[in-house]
Amino acid sequence: MKLNFLIIIAIFAFFLALTFQTAEAQSTKNISTKEASLIAHIAKEANQPGSHSEGDLYLLIKIGKTEYIVEFKSGKVVSQRNAEIAGGGICGYYTEVSVNLLNKSRKETAQGAGQVLKSSGGKWKMIALSEGDYFCDKLKGISKSVMRCLKAGCF
Repeated sequence: MKLNFLIIIAIFAFFLALTFQTAEAQSTKNISTKEASLIAHIAKEANQPGSHSEGDLYLLIKIGKTEYIVEFKSGKVVSQRNAEIAGGGICGYYTEVSVNLLNKSRKETAQGAGQVLKSSGGKWKMIALSEGDYFCDKLKGISKSVMRCLKAGCF
């Protein structure tokens, strides 16, 4: 009787683990080419000397309605989830993202920052960085409709 119970528990645990791994793998499949190139760009920039502390192993990158947890060294997305508060995301050639540094326990290690980036020729370039509202002079070439889409405030 005890053996049957243990076998049932083991089978249940196996299927639960298998389901979780499948869900984790599927959760990163829906990344657009544009988002993938943006994530790779941000990970590369964050890997520069002086851009992070020794204990930082992951990045939390929010693009629109999705938060991605990304390994520093590889730039690989290890998980994603819905953001509690949606950002602007990708709007035409522009995007507004927020980036936080995470330690091995995936806890924030420093205050995050927002970035507005522009895509040109398949490459991303940061045009504004802020820990709050952006400086309007940095965003003056962006149309009002794109600014509304980005949800980027300025002063």
